Amino acid sequence: MLKFNGIWPKSEEYYKFSGYFCYQLYYQIALSVHFFSNLIEIIFCKGDFNDKLLSAVLFPEYFICLIKRQVHSMKWKTVVAILKDLNREELQPRNAKQMEIFNNAFKLWTLSFNLFFSMQYIVSFFFLFQPYFTDSRSRGKLIFPSWYPVDVSKFPFYDIVHFYQMYAIFLAAMSTICLDSFCGALMTYVAAECDILCDTLENLYEETKGKVDQTLSPKIDYELEILQRLNDTLNECVIHHKIILRLSRKVSDYLNLMVMSQCFVYVSFASFALFALTVVQSETSKFIMGMSLLLSFIQLFQYCWMGNEVLVKVSSFIPVIVRPISIYNTLTVLDSPQMIQSVLHILLKMKR
Repeated sequence: MLKFNGIWPKSEEYYKFSGYFCYQLYYQIALSVHFFSNLIEIIFCKGDFNDKLLSAVLFPEYFICLIKRQVHSMKWKTVVAILKDLNREELQPRNAKQMEIFNNAFKLWTLSFNLFFSMQYIVSFFFLFQPYFTDSRSRGKLIFPSWYPVDVSKFPFYDIVHFYQMYAIFLAAMSTICLDSFCGALMTYVAAECDILCDTLENLYEETKGKVDQTLSPKIDYELEILQRLNDTLNECVIHHKIILRLSRKVSDYLNLMVMSQCFVYVSFASFALFALTVVQSETSKFIMGMSLLLSFIQLFQYCWMGNEVLVKVSSFIPVIVRPISIYNTLTVLDSPQMIQSVLHILLKMKR
C-alpha cells in the first residue's frame, strides 16, 4: 500500500529520476491541485455559507495529509536507517515464546489499523456520494466547493471535475491510512523489542543453565561455565539495549513533526467541526462532520496509545530508573556473587 501511494521508493534517494518518480510526481500533483483549488474557493470566492463552512471544516484533514507526505519525503533517509536496524539479527526473536510476544504486540496494531481503515472509507463513501443522496448533483454542486478555470455547472466539465474530486479524496484517504499505520507500526515494534529484551532478562539464568546442561563436558567446571555463558548473554543484552535506544531515537526523529502536526490539526479540526454542527442546517452535512470528528479522534488515539505502550514497556527493563521488574527477578535465582556482580554491571550500563 505504501508503494501504491507513491511514498515507498526502492532507492535510498526519495526523489531519484525513474518510472516510480514520475508516478510520485503524478500522485503529488493530483493531490496538490485539489488542495489549492479548494483553498482559493474558501479565501477568494463567494458562495453558500454552509457549503463553504463544510469545506473549511474538512480542509485541515486534507492539509495534514500533504504535510505528512512532505515530512515522510524529508525523513526518508531516516526511514531507510530504521529498516536496516529492524533487519539486524540482534532484534529478532530468539525462541517461540518471544515470537509469540512479538505477534501479540502487533494484534492491537492490527485492530487499530482495521478500525481506522473501515472508518476512513465509511466517511469517504458518504462524503463522495453525498451529491447522489441529496439534490446537490442536480444543482451542479461539487463535493468540495472549489475554484476551477472552467464552468463546472456545464456538461461535461461537471462530471470530469466531480470524478477528479472523488479520485483526489480517495488518494488522500489512502495516504493518511498508510502513513498513520506505518507510524503506529514503528512504535509497536519498539515496544515489542522492549518486551523481548525483558523476557531475555527474566529467563536469563534458566536458559543459560539449560544450554550448559545440554553441552557440558565432564572436564569443564559447571559453575564457571554457567558464569561465562551468563556473561556472554548479558553482553548480548547490552548490545540489544543499545540498538533499541538507537532505534527509538530514529523513530522519534521521524515521528516528532508528524505528531506535532497531527495534534495541531486535530485541535483546529475539532473546534471548527463542533462550531459547524451548531450552524449547518443540512442533516447530511452534520452526519459527515460527526463521522469525520470520530475518525479524527481514532487517528489521534492511535498515536497516543502506541506512544504510551512504548513508555510502559520501557519501564519494564530499566528498574533502576522506573521500577524493579525484570532484572531483580533474575537476581533472586542467582547463587554466585560473581553472577550477581555481572547483573549489577548490566544495570549500570543500562542506566547510562
